[in-house]
Amino acid sequence: MAAPLPLPAHIERFLGRIEVGWTKAPHGAALPFAVLRAEPPALGGLTVFSTLGLSNFPMMSPQRRSIRHEFVVACDSHFRETNIPAVMQQLGIQVLDANEPVLRGDFIGPRGALFGQQLITGFYAAVPTFLPDDFGTGPIGDGTAAVFVWLIPVTTAEIEWGRQHGWVEFESRLEELSPDLFDLARRSIM
Repeated sequence: MAAPLPLPAHIERFLGRIEVGWTKAPHGAALPFAVLRAEPPALGGLTVFSTLGLSNFPMMSPQRRSIRHEFVVACDSHFRETNIPAVMQQLGIQVLDANEPVLRGDFIGPRGALFGQQLITGFYAAVPTFLPDDFGTGPIGDGTAAVFVWLIPVTTAEIEWGRQHGWVEFESRLEELSPDLFDLARRSIM
């Protein structure tokens, strides 16, 4: 059996070459993690952003399990120049400050228009099903692994509906209606 790849190599294995990375906040302060951008050749037309280094900070889940995670946001490539890195940086810092992991089924927001005039005001935490299953967990290098959390951009109505009906129903609704989850200007499905 081959030795596990370090986390940056794991990311590039699935997302392709890392094009650019941000290690400083918009105001210039150094961050304890990076945000990376790649355009996976196998996912033509998509741009994927990932944190790298967030998993260096283990957090305790409500079930008292240590969680190490990285965030992934994917969008249609024509949205690649939006403020996604800054939004991911802000969310990463908030998660570190609270020392609470983001778990599957969590809703983040609403927080106002995240990407300009679009309706997207928050995120839904999911398994990154748009990528191969093997992407979901990546080696950190100390014998532990990072879990990749797909932050799906969602609207205020979707957040409210999801919180009222629960994450299982929310995911069923996403499967049923099949919205373009990579379109940051999409209309709400709720």
